[in-house]
Amino acid sequence: SPSQAADALLMTTDTNRAEDLLFDLYMAQVTATENTDPLQALVIQRNNITLILQVVLRQGSSYVFTVTDVYNPTHPGIAMWTLTTYVMPAVFTDFTWLTATNRRDTSNNLAGPVTVTRMELDTSLSLLSDPFF
Repeated sequence: SPSQAADALLMTTDTNRAEDLLFDLYMAQVTATENTDPLQALVIQRNNITLILQVVLRQGSSYVFTVTDVYNPTHPGIAMWTLTTYVMPAVFTDFTWLTATNRRDTSNNLAGPVTVTRMELDTSLSLLSDPFF
């Protein structure tokens, strides 16, 4: 739960780990709840290792963010995450507002759940029908 109110959440997989232990977040979707109530969380920027969500975070509330449509790392293990909250200026044209001045809370090296190995199937060699994929 945040110690201060914020308008945005930056989620990053640990870039200090080996390449084969990183998630690919480029196609990720996010749903959120605040104290078990649905909460709007809009992905406003993404790349392979980072998601920036526009989401209203209130001090002391409990939040759950579920990230789906993620490519797991190529090797099993425990992924580490960094979560940082920010206040957003009323008007902005790019992401230069991601500064220490606008930063509110940071949690580094949070252990995520154990991940399983990503499987890649060659559908041309499979006996399964197309609807399976």
